[in-house]
Amino acid sequence: AINGANERYAYVPEAFVFDPEEDEEPPPLLGGIPIAVPAQSTVSGVFREDQVREAALDLELITRSGENVFQALLVEDEELSEITAENGGPVPVGVTSSLVRFDIDFSATEHMVLEYAVRVRDFRGIVHDLLLDAPAGELSQFAPMDFAPPPPVDEP
Repeated sequence: AINGANERYAYVPEAFVFDPEEDEEPPPLLGGIPIAVPAQSTVSGVFREDQVREAALDLELITRSGENVFQALLVEDEELSEITAENGGPVPVGVTSSLVRFDIDFSATEHMVLEYAVRVRDFRGIVHDLLLDAPAGELSQFAPMDFAPPPPVDEP
């Protein structure tokens, strides 16, 4: 499963569980489907750019527009041209945040090794050409906080 953060917020599925006996944990931003790995074998896969973009948009819908987490993650947003921000009017999808952090969750019942690579194409000029070798004053620092959804309202 892959979760992550944009420039402002980190998606933490556990934060949406207020009552562990009643609340179901929402799905991850990407993946989350169990994969059977036969003994002594290799399994590979790819998350495409459009899937990562969809995950970034889902995170925007959850955090900035207050969308229900299950609705945002389980509905295709390809036809969406704008989202409505909780604190204002419509926000064009083209100016929504990108994922700047990937949290990879890997669990197994036997000894396994996970290897992964993340390819970054920076269309907005945020990532320095020298990556982490850039001079400290030229690096962009992001400090996303965990998004905390509002608690459920008890109905009378």
